[in-house]
Amino acid sequence: MSINNASGKSDFGILAARDDSVTSLIDQLYSADNFAKAGEAVVHLLSQYLKNAQVRSGPVLAIRPPLENIAKARESLQNNPPVDPGDMEAVTSRASALIGQFLANTQTVHHPGYIGHQLPPPLPMASLFELAADVANQGMAIYELGPWATAVEKVMVERLGVKLGFKPDSFSGLVTSGGTLANLTALLSARNKALDGVWKEGLPLSKTSPVIIAHRESHYSIERAAGILGLGSNQCLYVKSDSNGRTDPDALAELLQILKARQIPVIAVVASACATKTGSFDSLSRIADLCEAYDVWLHVDAAHGGAVSFSPEHRHLLEGIDRADSVVWDAHKMLFVPTLSTYLFYRRSRDKYFAFSQDARYLFAEGADEGHEYDCGLATAECTKRAAALSLWGILSIYGDGLFEILIKRIFETTSLFVEKLSSINEIEIPIKPEFNIVLFRYIPEHNNVDLNDFNKSLRKFIIEENNIYLTTTIYNEAVYLRFVVMNPRTDQTDVERLIENIKRHASRYEGINSMAPEAAS
Repeated sequence: MSINNASGKSDFGILAARDDSVTSLIDQLYSADNFAKAGEAVVHLLSQYLKNAQVRSGPVLAIRPPLENIAKARESLQNNPPVDPGDMEAVTSRASALIGQFLANTQTVHHPGYIGHQLPPPLPMASLFELAADVANQGMAIYELGPWATAVEKVMVERLGVKLGFKPDSFSGLVTSGGTLANLTALLSARNKALDGVWKEGLPLSKTSPVIIAHRESHYSIERAAGILGLGSNQCLYVKSDSNGRTDPDALAELLQILKARQIPVIAVVASACATKTGSFDSLSRIADLCEAYDVWLHVDAAHGGAVSFSPEHRHLLEGIDRADSVVWDAHKMLFVPTLSTYLFYRRSRDKYFAFSQDARYLFAEGADEGHEYDCGLATAECTKRAAALSLWGILSIYGDGLFEILIKRIFETTSLFVEKLSSINEIEIPIKPEFNIVLFRYIPEHNNVDLNDFNKSLRKFIIEENNIYLTTTIYNEAVYLRFVVMNPRTDQTDVERLIENIKRHASRYEGINSMAPEAAS
């Protein structure tokens, strides 16, 4: 059945008059059998995509200029004639073609040569749980909108919170859509607790504007939160770092003392575990000592590094995290599930409700039933939210905790191998001793008549374009550094050695050209 009139436009007036046809159309759109047929073809397509990536076939970064991609996407939307929902061969073919177009123009995070941004290759089994969550479409604002999804979220908060070291039955938490929203929610709780009545009355008009203290390399979402919370981004104060890129506790103590003497309220101190740019883990125990001494909320952004808690060998990097008032941990980073799935923990269970103080009686009816205390919407900015804990719950239920110990160990081993190989090159500078899976480095050629920033940018371009390895750059201490981030457990010695070889190739090519320059000039 066609859903368009002679002009090619939908004619819902005609459809409404033909109830049998409308019913047939709806039945076809929602057909479980049709879904299974199309799903089989799409899953086959996705599995082939995974196979190609895992054997390093195809580009890591398939990218065209933005306007070209936009034009292609618009073309698919506008120029393809509508398909009859009852023609499953045509529907499946069109769906496969569109998904194929998407896959052919993506960042291939499952490729072992992907060592760029902090996005992992999701475990394929986790993606099946995500599909189930999408089909069931649980809203989760209140318990009855997602009873099983809510139960799963609760047990996952319990499981991961205990993993961090929080005492069972004493802490609380929730799952939300990304680290930025989780950081904002935690700092909103801290603000509301520090400034009595601010939720209803707004920020007091005083000369002593409240501040947030943060790690110099903290994620930009912290400063963004200061702006959203009405403090102003200028009220985000940064503590100087030590030689390894960590918050300097002595400098923090000095700043806290100055603020106390000036009677400037401190909303929170934000520590990093680890810092997004550098991979540095703050000394959480020393920072916790200071926050307790000055009665200041301690928030730890462990979006990236929380997974280290699964590693007996490296867990010491998180020592003291159980003393934080709030902690953020992204499951969609080093727990290898699809985006977005972020856990926010509160050390004191009651603090979960400081963030929001609103009535929505069409949803949250007091005393309605025993499920009221499990209404997710009471503690998060999201009303409707997806079942974001389901995939991790599924993975842990199938494979157990030992899986993540193995995966994290492999990540550490690959990073150590790269640092070992990299350190053998005399011209390489590594400004910060790597603690996890993030390595900053730059190449400093023997000839000093070169712009180091331009040279290292050209090195990255060479590696990506000619060698099918993807890594990024960042600015650290006002200089350009390449940034190696191991997110894929399948990245191994092959990729490390290929990267090292290509660093040397580019450098030798440059050195050769440079050494010939005076001769050419004469």
